[in-house]
Amino acid sequence: FITINPKTWQTYVWRTYHQSGPVHEHTKAALEILKGFDLSKIVFVGGAPSEDALREQWAANGVPVQKPIEADLWGGINRVYALIKTNKLKVFANCLALIKQIVDYSRKLDLSGDPVPGEILNKSTFHLLDALRYGGIEVMMILQGAGIDFGRLLKSDQRAA
Repeated sequence: FITINPKTWQTYVWRTYHQSGPVHEHTKAALEILKGFDLSKIVFVGGAPSEDALREQWAANGVPVQKPIEADLWGGINRVYALIKTNKLKVFANCLALIKQIVDYSRKLDLSGDPVPGEILNKSTFHLLDALRYGGIEVMMILQGAGIDFGRLLKSDQRAA
């Protein structure tokens, strides 16, 4: 769960959620976590771009989840990196599983120790980072719309992918 302070444009990851189970349990949990918040000011983004059926199930259970704006792995990674590097994204200490995934995330290496282009080691195990990547893209667009310039940090986005 990410929030943006509209006065400072500081962004915070304040809670994570990752469980197995049916969609209705996930939507119930999400709504419980957000109890007391103005849901009209919340944007839900998630699922891989091809997971329209999953988003439809979430919507049928009261949580309208949008398709991620961008699916490019490296573009998303570069955006989250830029948010962290510019100190615009902070992760609360209670988000230990996300912090561990950030620390453990690495490129797959070939036998000579060189990065395999476009490959992440054990990519399928990083669900929280996938969520952060999709959310980070949304956050980046909001911050850029507010006039925050990430300049050359995103120039490398053209093909770190």
